[in-house]
Amino acid sequence: MPRVGTDGAIPHAARERQAVRRDPTIIDVARLSGVSKSTVSNVIHGSAPVAAQTRARVEAAIEQLHYRPNGLARDLKRRHAATAGVLVGDLSNPFYAELTKLIERRIAGAGYVAIICDTDSDPAVERERIELLLEQRVAGVLLTYFGGDERTLQSVQRAGVPIVGVSVIDRRFDSVASDDAAGARLAARHLAELGHRRIAYVRSPGTEAPTNRARLRGLRDVARAMGLTPGPVVTLDHPARGAVLLSDVLAAREPPTAYVAGNDVTALALIEQLESCGVPVPQAASVVGFDDIPLASYHRIALTTLRQPATELADRAVERLLQRIGTAGEPPQRLQERLQPTLITRGTTAPPPAR
Repeated sequence: MPRVGTDGAIPHAARERQAVRRDPTIIDVARLSGVSKSTVSNVIHGSAPVAAQTRARVEAAIEQLHYRPNGLARDLKRRHAATAGVLVGDLSNPFYAELTKLIERRIAGAGYVAIICDTDSDPAVERERIELLLEQRVAGVLLTYFGGDERTLQSVQRAGVPIVGVSVIDRRFDSVASDDAAGARLAARHLAELGHRRIAYVRSPGTEAPTNRARLRGLRDVARAMGLTPGPVVTLDHPARGAVLLSDVLAAREPPTAYVAGNDVTALALIEQLESCGVPVPQAASVVGFDDIPLASYHRIALTTLRQPATELADRAVERLLQRIGTAGEPPQRLQERLQPTLITRGTTAPPPAR
């Protein structure tokens, strides 16, 4: 507490000390370093070149005063918040958790704060989260999952907020994703070369319909080219129901001897279900995943899978979003970039058992 004079007034020196305790401003930095406010701003934001000696004086003043730029004032000047929304279908899936982390780092490096929303692949939750992001006046939205609802998409487009899909296939907005059909062809050829002739596709609710269609197309391309019998499409969304579905599939006259799963989490659940039905992997059935999550390389799991280039996906998608944010109006063409996945062969694939 400052001392108070007999007349109740705070002495002049104490008033000065209180004034010093306020947060320093850009004016204080300019005064201490002997330059203009605009020069300080150029040093902080890199918006114009500054002589090395001048920059050193400004940086020394910033450090001495413990100055922190006012982000709110900057955002008001820009007329949009320095935030970007990231919609994730399922953060419990290690691939999307890692992809989201990579995206957040790239966004932060560009001076934006990421608002991350997990939709649990639920269209109603997805709509709610999109509205929340629009209320927060985000500068752009990155989608690592999108259910495809036209009304949700129109809400974002009417607000003039750019959208980029990351590992999402959708031609209504910019999209950077793995070439899912090419990945499925790699998996199918690998299995066919091992001797498998009936390959099933296993999907889960966490994989969007366009992605499933692309992967099925890849599997069937190889089946036609190599004279294979297309296997069934199995939906595995719950352990108990999955066991029932697999029992029906395994009871068929010619059950599949190999399975390609929509993601690694589904592949691991599938292996559990197969072995609970008395079908050991890979001795009696082979399994290929998609993503290459860290668990896949563990010795006890050793999952054969398609590795998605997560770092490159994040880099390209954030770069495109920043281009969109910085461009007045819509560019004439949307970006539809497909990156090549890599087949990682481990211990869950082997030749089929002798008949």
